[in-house]
Amino acid sequence: NIITKYLDDNVRRKAKYNKYLIGKDILDFGCGWGNFLQNLRGVKSKSAVEVGKNFIKFLKTKKQIIVKEKISDFRKNFDYITLFHVLHYLPNQIEILKNLKKKLKKRGKIIIEVPNAKDFLLSFDEFKDFKNFTFSKEQLILHTERSLKIFLKKAGFKKIKVEFYQRYNFCNHLGWFLSKKPGGHSIFKKFFDIKLNKAYIDFLKKKKMTDTLIVIAEK
Repeated sequence: NIITKYLDDNVRRKAKYNKYLIGKDILDFGCGWGNFLQNLRGVKSKSAVEVGKNFIKFLKTKKQIIVKEKISDFRKNFDYITLFHVLHYLPNQIEILKNLKKKLKKRGKIIIEVPNAKDFLLSFDEFKDFKNFTFSKEQLILHTERSLKIFLKKAGFKKIKVEFYQRYNFCNHLGWFLSKKPGGHSIFKKFFDIKLNKAYIDFLKKKKMTDTLIVIAEK
């Protein structure tokens, strides 16, 4: 029963990817409320795969987004397919990745964002509170850089590039160390400046122990 402030990941993703997606056919797999697609500007088309009934009902009110429950229901292929914090909830992941690859155009790309199994906080055996919080959701597989590459290669993807990204900063981790609960990125943000947070994140990237992995691969 802990309420934490959400990170505005969709703003970050738009800033990072929108320039590459202009004039392209985009599909967001497991899109939730469709916030990423709604934020995009200048793309050719916006499509989504989603199974949540409330999500689908909402998305059908957004005329610019075409939503289906299965990717096989789409007759067209896409320039980019995105999966933002979705893959680790799915069974039969290699089979799903193969099916996604079939729906990409020639040289189409897939962008995947998942939690990192080598997250710095997960490396502490005594950090049971963080582990209980992390594994409270129905996650099936937490990936490492190596496992992501293996899965994508097995699915037939090439030119696989993995980026280590840290969503939660030093303030968030301080909250876990001091009070053993989330929300530190809101509670302690006024005490620490951008330089300290950047230095901490750079350290985690160097150690490959960020909380998030981002991979881009080509058909």
